[in-house]
Amino acid sequence: MALLRASVLRFPQADGGLELLDLLLDTLHALSPSEAAALAVLEAGQENESTEALRAKLKAALLLEGPVAEQLRRQRRAARVHRWAESGAADEPWEPPGAPLPELLARDWRDPERYRRLREERLAGREVFLLRGLLCPQAAAALREEALALPFERLETPHVQAERHVLSGKLAPLQALLRDPAFREGVGAVLGRSLGEDLVLNAWRMRPGDRMAVHPDGPSYLATITLGLCPSWRAAQGGAIAFGTPSEDGLEVRERFLPHLGDACLFAPHARSWHAVERVTEGERLSVTAWWV
Repeated sequence: MALLRASVLRFPQADGGLELLDLLLDTLHALSPSEAAALAVLEAGQENESTEALRAKLKAALLLEGPVAEQLRRQRRAARVHRWAESGAADEPWEPPGAPLPELLARDWRDPERYRRLREERLAGREVFLLRGLLCPQAAAALREEALALPFERLETPHVQAERHVLSGKLAPLQALLRDPAFREGVGAVLGRSLGEDLVLNAWRMRPGDRMAVHPDGPSYLATITLGLCPSWRAAQGGAIAFGTPSEDGLEVRERFLPHLGDACLFAPHARSWHAVERVTEGERLSVTAWWV
């Protein structure tokens, strides 16, 4: 029998260590070079002084194959089916919101027909949506200037290398838009989910070398929207939001979205919504991500 569950992917590190991405529990675990060597010993069916502690670590993280892993798989499958069913909204014929859409939106995005068409694309199978030119240019430029003035905190984790500002009262026009009943109704129709006013918002600044590892977003999120705040961004600068399927080489990319000023990327997180922010190679990448929770 295999030592690790089949849903655990391995990413070798330059220092000889390993990152273990658990597709079942949506977690990432780091092994030091000595622990990676001990794992090789264990998988060869041998034991030594270094393997006992590693086995205990892998067992505590629920990464080992066996009866506990099979029970965990059954529980997670049942929980996910229930969770996604509970979060969805019925796909009955959609009536446009009675109230006008906010002035912060570009004129085209104040037309309910935009949301109706995207809703039909979801029903036809699409899961990720590009809201091109969502904000009017003046509003997008103003939000960019306000975001540039925010104090950012540096994050250096196995998952994230970037600078973050957790938004509370800042970027008030954007927060008002995301909580607006007519906008929430339109976005909810696109995604097939009922969205309330509860939000979590982060502003992100990324510079060359920064990136975000492969992840699906957590089960507590009903919808994710990322607003680009980068004028004249080019593909060669990296920093795309990439969607696809995890693999031992990283991510088999299906589609990419660049953080153009005023554009937004929208999707409803679920067990297969794997994505990453690819490494920035040039320039300063600025964006805001919001989650309806």
